[in-house]
Order: sequence, then structure tokens, then C-alpha cells
Amino acid sequence: MAKSKTNIKVVIESIILFLWASTLIYLLWTGKFKTYVQAGLWFLPAFAMLVLIIMYLVRVAALDGNHSAKNLTYKSWAKYIIILVPVIYIFAAPASGLNSYALSKHKLNSVSKQQMVIAEMFSALAVEFPGFGIKPPHTINDSELPLSQIFLDGDKLCGSETATTGRVNLRPDLPNGYLEIYRYSIICCAAHAIPFSVIVSCPKEIPLKQDEWVKVNGVISTLQINGGKYIGIDADDISKITPPANPYLPLSF
Repeated sequence: MAKSKTNIKVVIESIILFLWASTLIYLLWTGKFKTYVQAGLWFLPAFAMLVLIIMYLVRVAALDGNHSAKNLTYKSWAKYIIILVPVIYIFAAPASGLNSYALSKHKLNSVSKQQMVIAEMFSALAVEFPGFGIKPPHTINDSELPLSQIFLDGDKLCGSETATTGRVNLRPDLPNGYLEIYRYSIICCAAHAIPFSVIVSCPKEIPLKQDEWVKVNGVISTLQINGGKYIGIDADDISKITPPANPYLPLSF
């Protein structure tokens, strides 16, 4: 009986390894791995894929013709199902990147406090990892700036015309004529994503949906909203765009 138990375990483990390896091949082939890790770290899922393929081949080599499931317990089946949960999630959930719901969970007490925390984080990264890809910020003469640069250095860029892209967040606390656009930057993976967002004054009423991708053209300005002052964009034009292949801003912005 012990041999039968070993055989069915090998069969199930071979199937699990095959499914995991196939999932990583799919993510790498389609480029969808960028939803979960930084594009430059493609070699990590590639290495994991190779390890899983080798483990799968070793398991297949250990198979013989006698299989029985009689000695498998409910605990064993539960373990196998749990191992497959991430694979099921990848195909069952829409891989659109982090959205406005995640943004609401990242919010701190105020924009200025959030700016300070993130600016200090990037400064520390630049010191600790000088070769990791953190580059000097864009100059104020750039016609198009990443949202992260406007978020961090908006006070220095006031009065500058710019264009930027991001996703729409229709915040209920903002008055009519205003919305928020946001994007994330990731150092390694989506679990450690850093949010960047700015408020935009709309030139006219535009039918936009939550989390829709847009391009904003306008002037970086100080906006007066509900008695407070916020660095944002006084928009001349807001247009819908096709979602980028990589939803995240690179660390080197």
C-alpha cells in the first residue's frame, strides 16, 4: 500500500508542477508577468519556470503503472488545492494591475505627508542602491512628465505646461469638475507598489469611468479645493487612451 500511496502523490505533484510551469510560460510569453513584477525582473519568473520544469521531469521519471488514491487524506487534498490557488487566481481574476480600490488603501492622512514619505523612500533607495536604476528627475522643460515626477516635484514645476498619463479615480470627496489620476511604481513586485496621484481640474464634463486610462494635457498649478491647496493639473484636455502594456511606472523616472 505504501508504494501505491507514493505513486498517486507523484502523479498529483507532477500535474501541479506542470500547471505551475505552464502558467509561468503563459505569463512570460504574453508579457502579462509585468502585472505582477517589474519588467526588468523577467529573469525571476523565467528561472522559476526552469526549476519547475526540471522538477516536473524528475517527478515524471519516478512514475510507474500502479496508482491508487485510497491512502490520500483530506489534508493532502487540501494542501494540493491551496498550492493551486495562485494559478486559479491568475486566470480567474482580471489582470489589470493595481486599481483605485488599492489606492484608497494606500492613502495617508494628507498629500503633503505622503509626498514626504515617498520622497524620503526614494532618497534612501538612491543611497543604498546607486546602481539599481534610480536616475535624476526630468527637467521642467520636458513636454511630458511621468505622474510620479509631478507628484514629487509639483511645487517646483508650478506654471509648467505638461502632459501625463494615468488612471481615473472618481473620488466622492472632490467637487464637480475635479478628479484624481494615479499610477503605481514598483521596485520589485506589485505587493510593494508605491502609489502616485494628482488632482486634475477638468475643462468640461467628460464621461469617464473609474480606473479608465487617460492622457491629461494642462498646466501644473495650485488648486483650491474645499478650502485646501493642492498641487495638481489645470487641464486643457483629457482624452481616453489604450491601457499601456506595462501599467507601472519604472523605478527610474
